[in-house]
Amino acid sequence: MMDIITSLGLGPIIVVFACCAAVLQIVTGKIKFDRLFDKVFFVGCVFVSISGFFLVRDVDFVERGQSMLGTAMLGMMAFASFSFFREEGDCLKTLKLLVISGIPVCLYAFYQWIFGISAWEERYILTGLSKVLYSFYVLDGIDQMRPFSTMNTHTSLGAIGGTLFLVCFLILPKARMLFHVRRAKWFFYAVVGLLYLGTCLIAQNRTSYILPPLGLALSLMFLRGNRIMLFYAFLFMTATVVVVKSEWIYNNINVWSQSFEATAIGEKFGTLGTYQARLSSFMLLTEADNWTPFGLDPKVRPFTHDLITQSLVTVGYIPLGVCLALLGGVIAWWHSSCLKVKDASSRKLLVYLTAIIVALGVSGLAYGNLLFVAPVNSVLGLLLGLGMVEIRKSKVSSQVPVGEMDSSSERQSAGAPGEQVSA
Repeated sequence: MMDIITSLGLGPIIVVFACCAAVLQIVTGKIKFDRLFDKVFFVGCVFVSISGFFLVRDVDFVERGQSMLGTAMLGMMAFASFSFFREEGDCLKTLKLLVISGIPVCLYAFYQWIFGISAWEERYILTGLSKVLYSFYVLDGIDQMRPFSTMNTHTSLGAIGGTLFLVCFLILPKARMLFHVRRAKWFFYAVVGLLYLGTCLIAQNRTSYILPPLGLALSLMFLRGNRIMLFYAFLFMTATVVVVKSEWIYNNINVWSQSFEATAIGEKFGTLGTYQARLSSFMLLTEADNWTPFGLDPKVRPFTHDLITQSLVTVGYIPLGVCLALLGGVIAWWHSSCLKVKDASSRKLLVYLTAIIVALGVSGLAYGNLLFVAPVNSVLGLLLGLGMVEIRKSKVSSQVPVGEMDSSSERQSAGAPGEQVSA
């Protein structure tokens, strides 16, 4: 039991030490952190990190700690990556390491898919350390367990598989254009990308299935401002319709599920009835009694299955409204910053990173609270940090005088050719 607890706690401990090291280097002046841009981002990371403490109120300290750990890993990873990654090739090296380190996870997922869950893994499930795995074990039995590899759930496996497929397909094969390296191993990343796509599919999580096609579509839509507004308008309208019609959808979804399961695709896709839990949460948004300024009394607080409803009944519509307004402002600023980047390769890299982040965010919100589940929160925080690094780089370069930029580029071009790296 202790080895499992140690392995689960090792990742957060490393990230905490990395953040402490970053803060020390900022205080001592080794890392430049004097711009307003840097300070605002630091405050945002702190806010995200502690938000989990307020999402669960009137519960024991352990449950609050688990909730805060989920949000803290997202905020701390974003801050650490933003602080340490300063050089031109840091983004490429980080994404390469992320993709290559995940290959054994994919291979073991295929092993579980072919040979089934091992006896020692069943004993781990029975410990209850992963509540999701244990609930599926109780419902389906060990023979019907979906592959989860080294993750805590098959849902995380599917989300990571879909996310890294997009990294392999959108970014790494185009390293010559995006990072100005001599060569890009596009065939290698194409094969690895297909491996991640297969992992996303065999995890059999329906909300993760939307990640690859949505990310590819957004990589084209986010190139133009009018397409960006069209996407968010469509997303808002869809969410509104689902909430308003949630009771009607809830009453009819089982009928639709039976018809869908009769098809060849539906037989593999599975039942739609499991979405009733999320629909029951959306139904709470249509009840006026749940809209209170600062949350419901814990004695009458209903169980929720999505982040928005959970925030409404826990903290109330005033804090929730403020947070949503801030989030909307940050999203608008992010897209505006992407479109203002003058260098074409940096702009495309930012667009691709944004497409992956938004696709993962939409998929996570569709599932419920996946964005705060390890290791999805860590990967999302890392991608957010890398995106902010590129935005910071473009802002700094835009403030440098033209003559200074020309002399700097001449010095770089005069450097040794061996300094160029390959993808």
